[in-house]
Amino acid sequence: MHRMHLLVLLLLVSAPLHAGNVIARAYSDFIHTLAYSVTSTHRDMVGIELESKHVAYNDQPVTFQYQLWRLRKDSVCAQLRHNVLEYSKCTRAARALFTETCRHLTNNPSDHWKHQKLKNLYCAASVEFKPVVAEVRRSTVADDHELQKRQQCSVLRIQAMSSRDPRTVQMRDEVCGG
Repeated sequence: MHRMHLLVLLLLVSAPLHAGNVIARAYSDFIHTLAYSVTSTHRDMVGIELESKHVAYNDQPVTFQYQLWRLRKDSVCAQLRHNVLEYSKCTRAARALFTETCRHLTNNPSDHWKHQKLKNLYCAASVEFKPVVAEVRRSTVADDHELQKRQQCSVLRIQAMSSRDPRTVQMRDEVCGG
């Protein structure tokens, strides 16, 4: 029995050096793959990576990002900020997408860890994300005083949406009537 072990040992020692490198490399690759698999799953569960999403919702392209399983609100429809009407349309579609996805995930439960993370993400987004509402209407201004009041009201509405300052909101309500 000892002769057999000695023979195998001699064969391994006398084997060409590159064969040992192949075995060592294969083992190293295996360990690396195993370690990456464990850390990759952990990174996914924590949500460390910044995720970007592009969704066509009711024929409206909606883009957004999330990280640590939280919506980055400033990323929603960010590419359309230069066009207020398109931005408004996109953010309203985004809010509807978040709400519908939350409802779907809530009504179709799963034990998979990712289901719960996505449900929390979309349900929080449906509550926390406030869309921009903008519209264009034909003006029916009667006089200069009325025109100035409407212009001031428009400016205060934009300021109130972007700052959420209670004084600005109060001024908007006073000038705009409600």
